[in-house]
Amino acid sequence: MLIAAFLIWLSNLFGGGADAAAQFLTAARDGAREHISEHARRKAADTVFGALETFRREVATRREAARTAVSKDMSARDGNPRPALESLATDAAAFDAQLVELRFRLRDTMTRDEWQRVFPKVDAAAAPK
Repeated sequence: MLIAAFLIWLSNLFGGGADAAAQFLTAARDGAREHISEHARRKAADTVFGALETFRREVATRREAARTAVSKDMSARDGNPRPALESLATDAAAFDAQLVELRFRLRDTMTRDEWQRVFPKVDAAAAPK
């Protein structure tokens, strides 16, 4: 479930749907605060959620700047959008690695039971198609 949610988040970041990512993070953070029983682990999870939110904002800012650069270069008669597009591709690889690292840091703050309560499995039959 979490991998699917992160993939949706990643897709939304690339597609400009950062509001969905923010809503997902807020809901997950609230769930963690509710389901993590030990104060120290709850605080550690909250710290990771803070890092995820900061990361989400930084990526959104970089993506918007790159989109603007691509648009500007494509609209100019002699513009070359290739450097901006290559920057997006390079940034995507770094983004993936950082996201996976933060996911494992978050996972380390919870027990298996807490993780499953914060990120419940989605019932495939009930999921919209």
